[in-house]
Amino acid sequence: MNEGQERQESARVRERRQVHEAQESKDRAQARERVRAAQERERQDREQRAATSRHKAEQRALVARTRPAPPTPAEGAGTTPPSAGGGERGPARRATPTDQVTTVTTVSVMSVQDVIELFNHPLGESELHQALRALEADPAWSRVPDEDEHEDDDDRLTCVLVHHPSGTRVPVAQERSMVGIWNSRI
Repeated sequence: MNEGQERQESARVRERRQVHEAQESKDRAQARERVRAAQERERQDREQRAATSRHKAEQRALVARTRPAPPTPAEGAGTTPPSAGGGERGPARRATPTDQVTTVTTVSVMSVQDVIELFNHPLGESELHQALRALEADPAWSRVPDEDEHEDDDDRLTCVLVHHPSGTRVPVAQERSMVGIWNSRI
């Protein structure tokens, strides 16, 4: 081969290499776009699941706050059971205030799993306070401040929620972000 033919061959090789590199670059860009789109879909799915979970927990908390107390038996309506020796009836038993309290404290609207699920997602300011108020209203739950919780720290909430029927303790650690959303710090 002469020098002109070598230059032409070298130019064709260089051109094929550039075309091949351009195709590889295009393929990499498409792959990055597919990954980005999949990540965005996953992020949206996570946000939707979190929103649905928060909504369900809020609805349960709202129902717990608005549910009326069970009715007390009418005065004089309750009687003692007949004795084994005959059909004698004893004096009527009157309903006492503790009867109603006992009934209310045995029913917990939010389960331990509901509470864990609720506080494992970012919450808005009003959502956080609504959830805490609902748990304070639920006699099955109580809030124990964390030892290192400071009253003057408005951007951090750490406490332990105690579910009395099961004895389960749920640690809560929330921190306010720059946009006012409370995020779990687990």
